[in-house]
Amino acid sequence: QLKLLTTAFFTVTLLKRHISTRRWLALGILFCGVVFVQNPSGGKGGGGLTSQSPVLGMAAVTCACVLSGLAGVWLERIVKSSNDVPIWLRNMQLGSISLFLGIVSVFVVDGEAVAADGFFQGYSWVTFFVVVQVSLGGLLVSLIMKYADNVVKGFATSLSIVLSSLVSWFIPSFNFVPSASFLVGSSLVIAATLLYSTIPAKAASASAAADAAAARAYKGTDKSHEEP
Repeated sequence: QLKLLTTAFFTVTLLKRHISTRRWLALGILFCGVVFVQNPSGGKGGGGLTSQSPVLGMAAVTCACVLSGLAGVWLERIVKSSNDVPIWLRNMQLGSISLFLGIVSVFVVDGEAVAADGFFQGYSWVTFFVVVQVSLGGLLVSLIMKYADNVVKGFATSLSIVLSSLVSWFIPSFNFVPSASFLVGSSLVIAATLLYSTIPAKAASASAAADAAAARAYKGTDKSHEEP
């Protein structure tokens, strides 16, 4: 969940958006809360896996967090700086790239199985429901990019982790029992969300003015790039 902080960092550096000290505190609390929620309980350290490298693993995770935050903020920059391009067209452009890469991956990994039994082997109504649900989720993410920002998406993702865990509590087959770590983490996530969203009126007006100035600066930058 370090990507919560890297996303905020790139939001400030790339989008020139102001994040108040209060909101940085909320992000720190959110980070701690999600760590507590996702903390595995009752597990023991990897017995006998001597090939593991904590340094290499931490470096890989850090790189993934930095790249994830950079990609999300850069996509937000593209979406918000090109108001003349409809958001649905942007979705089709990004979807076509993902579709191409997905098809290539399917035929490289499972080409023989697809040739023998078809592409939709093993599909059921549950599979189609998941496909539709993920597609709608992608559309919602694009709307968040357009009308909100990546930091808000991070809060939504953190809350979804807590809500999905609570739903799992009521499904017997999951055998999920909330631990003390989960309860502490959930409380921190909710507190961070409230702290981030409820800001003083003066701070809200200052933040809105800073965002408007940043948007005007990006429009001017884009126009200068388009000129020969």
